[in-house]
Amino acid sequence: MAKAKLKDEVVVAAEIVERETGEVSAADPSLIRLGMKGWDIQKQIAALEEELKPIKAQLAEALVGNSLVIKGVCRVVVSESERVSIGDADKLAAVLGERFGDLVKCEAVYKPEPRLVEMACDADDPLQPSIRACLKVGKSTSVKFLAEK
Repeated sequence: MAKAKLKDEVVVAAEIVERETGEVSAADPSLIRLGMKGWDIQKQIAALEEELKPIKAQLAEALVGNSLVIKGVCRVVVSESERVSIGDADKLAAVLGERFGDLVKCEAVYKPEPRLVEMACDADDPLQPSIRACLKVGKSTSVKFLAEK
């Protein structure tokens, strides 16, 4: 097992393990240092992502549908998206009968066609309450930071 000195005279041991055979060989100290540096950076990124979450949440709440342009620094773009999915395909199939095939795109997951979403939103459609009960509406918000020229 190879060892490498890191900052502050800390000595760590490491080895290279072949995943398929389980064969173990010595790791070069420079590779150990590189792995440790990568691990430290990964931990910093995770901590910063946690710190960024509440900032993004506040910006998303304050800027819905808008962008914040900080001249010469960055642009904060907030966008929302909604998606409609089918929560109970069997019940919806029973409600729609023969129309299920032309109102629902059948894949590994059921996806409502735009016409079905329209029907679920149309209070004048007699099937609207039953259709609506079978659908789920999801919403997501995205906050992006882009370099500003």
